[in-house]
Amino acid sequence: MIRGLAAVALAGSLVGVSTAGAQTVELARTTIEQKAKSGDRLTITTRDGARSKGRLVDVGSDTLVLQAADGQRSFAYNDIDRVRRHKNGIMLGLIIGTGAGLAAGLPLRSWANNETGDGDRVLATFLAVGIAAGVGIDALAGSNRTIYRRPPEARSGLDLQPKKGGGAVRWTLSR
Repeated sequence: MIRGLAAVALAGSLVGVSTAGAQTVELARTTIEQKAKSGDRLTITTRDGARSKGRLVDVGSDTLVLQAADGQRSFAYNDIDRVRRHKNGIMLGLIIGTGAGLAAGLPLRSWANNETGDGDRVLATFLAVGIAAGVGIDALAGSNRTIYRRPPEARSGLDLQPKKGGGAVRWTLSR
């Protein structure tokens, strides 16, 4: 009786682990496919902690292909722990630059109108300088955004607990 129960529990735990592994591969592939496109600059962190940077070439059914500085590299989805996409944005810089240009230009516009009558030119100059500085800094700085992170692994176990006059078998599966 106990042997039969132990065999059923062992088989169930093995099926649960293999199903979780297949779901992880499918999740990785579909997430990366949706959030990255060919040519995007990615940083791949593998399960052993190694990092690789390059441009995305292909999102295959089993592997992700990256064009790194030393050539093309393939990563199996089972080995990928984290994928980050490098993005150069300008929208935040545009907003901050506009605000800075207005903050500096509006008071000087009033002063220039009183002194020379050419306050609109001063405001336009400060606004243009603020926008150019904000967009330039934002475009150069860029950011890395995590587009995929491996979910915590499912853990399964089979515990045999011998007792006087018999024993107990406990099968656990947790996420």
